[in-house]
Amino acid sequence: MKYSKGIISLFFLLGAFTISAQSLERSVVSSGGQEQKNASLNLSFTVGESAITTSKQSTLIITQGFQQSYEEEGGDTNISVENQIVDLGISLFPNPSHQFVNITSTSGKELTLTVVDGLGKVILQQKISFKNQSEISIPVSAWAVGQYYFRLMEEGSEMLSNYKVVKR
Repeated sequence: MKYSKGIISLFFLLGAFTISAQSLERSVVSSGGQEQKNASLNLSFTVGESAITTSKQSTLIITQGFQQSYEEEGGDTNISVENQIVDLGISLFPNPSHQFVNITSTSGKELTLTVVDGLGKVILQQKISFKNQSEISIPVSAWAVGQYYFRLMEEGSEMLSNYKVVKR
């Protein structure tokens, strides 16, 4: 009996060193996404994963979210376009809106207005000028109830301002 307890104990000890835990691949539950690859580019995105970031210090890397960038030999593979977000002296009102969104500016500049809905669809894109007027009204009564993102970009530069407007 003592001999069989020793063998059983030995099997448990050996089993503890050979058993491994589950190995789970990274996955994400989101409303959409896609991955495209070719010889020189790998593009992957998810829709609906709102918090994605990587913070680095000399000995520590902290990531949040499943869709993360990575580095390969030769440096960082991320491609980004940085726009300079500035205050162009613009006001949008009323917010929330039913019939019209009024845009006022004293800058006297020409701007490109792009309005995008909550799904990312461009609803309106037009050039607006504050050279001869200080207020422009954009009709929104035909738009569905929801959130819209107004992006105003200065002509001939990368200066822009973003605004969120609620349509009721």
